[in-house]
Amino acid sequence: MLADFLPEIEGSALAGHLVTAERTAADEDEFIEVEKWTLDGRILTAGVIQQDTDLPVMVVVALEQPGPQL
Repeated sequence: MLADFLPEIEGSALAGHLVTAERTAADEDEFIEVEKWTLDGRILTAGVIQQDTDLPVMVVVALEQPGPQL
């Protein structure tokens, strides 16, 4: 499912500015499938989630500003 969506990101005008980012343990817990990139200090995440086994899976894309390191 995510593989169907990734070409839209990787073929976009932003593709030349994306740098692959490492997945975290939290990503593995939250997403069924996930890809992450950095973009000008922000994190772009595309992933597949299922909030409940009775609900359909969803592809979500988020652009987040990382918080301060503690």
